[in-house]
Amino acid sequence: MRNFVLLTLMLLPMILFAQKKNDSLVTSIGWVIHKGDIIKTGIGSMDNGRFAFIQVSQATQGLGGNPHLPANEANKEFKIFKIKVFRGKQIPVITYKNTTFSGRWDVNIEGAIAKGEIIVPEQYRQSSPAPAPSKADELAKLKKLLDDGVLTKEEFEKEKGKILER
Repeated sequence: MRNFVLLTLMLLPMILFAQKKNDSLVTSIGWVIHKGDIIKTGIGSMDNGRFAFIQVSQATQGLGGNPHLPANEANKEFKIFKIKVFRGKQIPVITYKNTTFSGRWDVNIEGAIAKGEIIVPEQYRQSSPAPAPSKADELAKLKKLLDDGVLTKEEFEKEKGKILER
């Protein structure tokens, strides 16, 4: 009996901590996706408009045919059913229901984001740097500084030469 109690006390922490819950995942852009969240599809990236990175889950039976989410499911909202682990990778699984079929679909989230198949929430979108001003814009600003007396004629000509050399 004593050995049983000792063994139980030794194994209990391993059993409790070995079962990791997968209720969320963090994408490479910092977007944290949780079980129960709603995600919105963009447009399928395949030639036929289907979604290359959203495929029928192996848990879904009886679909037959093409395993990719159909093109007519673009710009729709889907609920994250669960976050599963497959071959060491976390994969969000969405639920899908229409009049003829319901099932679960695995989302390759990084690929879907990269190809625009999933719309990324505004706060996680990568902002692009402001476009560089054109030479004409820079020259106009320089001319205004000359006209306002901020620059001398020599300073103006020197800076103008730098701009035109680029």
